[in-house]
Amino acid sequence: MATHATKEWEQARRDTQLEAIEAARAFLESDVASPLLSLTTRRRPLSSRWGSWVATTTVVPRTCAVTSRSRMSLARFSRSPSPIVPIRSMSSYLSYVNPSADSPWGTYLMQVDRVVPYLGHLARWVETLKRPKRALIVDIPIELDSGEVAHFEGFRVQHNLSRGPGKGGVRYHPDVTLEEVMALAAWMSIKNAAVNLPYGGAKGGIRVDPKTLSLKELERMTRRYTSEIGIIIGPQRDIPAPDVNTNPQIMAWMMDTYSMNTGSTATGVVTGKPIDLGGSLGRVKATGRGVFVT
Repeated sequence: MATHATKEWEQARRDTQLEAIEAARAFLESDVASPLLSLTTRRRPLSSRWGSWVATTTVVPRTCAVTSRSRMSLARFSRSPSPIVPIRSMSSYLSYVNPSADSPWGTYLMQVDRVVPYLGHLARWVETLKRPKRALIVDIPIELDSGEVAHFEGFRVQHNLSRGPGKGGVRYHPDVTLEEVMALAAWMSIKNAAVNLPYGGAKGGIRVDPKTLSLKELERMTRRYTSEIGIIIGPQRDIPAPDVNTNPQIMAWMMDTYSMNTGSTATGVVTGKPIDLGGSLGRVKATGRGVFVT
């Protein structure tokens, strides 16, 4: 029984590794790689002792025919298993976060490091993946129904915009942190590249428990947050969407606020809007349908 469980775990680990490699390769090849290069992947045994298989990535000129001999020659760049980077080295990447082994940003960094040996010449772009393009922290002061003034902490992170406008949701949760939003924005970059969508990766959030606010207070907070991040969002720059504890009504307030601030109706500034405002049919159930299918 133990042997069977071990084999299942090894298979799941290998499948996850292959998916991560393909996503990173898709992002780098379509985003920043030289147009004269092409990636080729084959499966090779990790060791004859264990009989395991891993993906090997090679880089070859697009104009050259790929032969068995050329693949074997160029595969020398990725013959060793992926190293595990010590957590203590993570803090050296950025001064404003201190990731740990189980933190979102720390998890993302380790995922990137695990696929580096399989990226060939594209590995020189890996450091770009480890740094968000832009991280905005805003203060959100609003007047509560009681007359008091409350302050909330808001974030909008744009990880990479090379493929197109940023795309990513906005979440309202008391445990939202800059590090979490950074990781979610980075994963959006990888996901959009993996399925070849013309969008970059972005994410936003407010550190708040929306259940403690009235509907009017929630609207005031959303509109103020939209005004604060309005300097970096837009239909051609960064497009927010619903996420945890946000919905079409939140998106409608964001769209309306942005439109008022810019002086023209901008339905494309957010997705997940109500149908009457240009939203898409099936958007509410899209995530659940995706989970069911996969």
